[in-house]
Amino acid sequence: MNIITKSNRKAYLAKKQPAYQSGWFAAEKGYPLKPLNGSPKTQFYYENGYNDCKANEYTVDGQPTSQEKIA
Repeated sequence: MNIITKSNRKAYLAKKQPAYQSGWFAAEKGYPLKPLNGSPKTQFYYENGYNDCKANEYTVDGQPTSQEKIA
């Protein structure tokens, strides 16, 4: 996965499944990962979006963001 920045976030997410986008947005807002009432495929995309967003919080040099340092 490439680093997603503020400038390319919208274009990146536009190419993804709605469930992936929902997971990404939940992670951005700091919500916990949760089970959905959908199909396993929907849950898969949601979890991938969530986890990709969390992984994207790290900077290029591997240092955690300021938000991650607090946690």
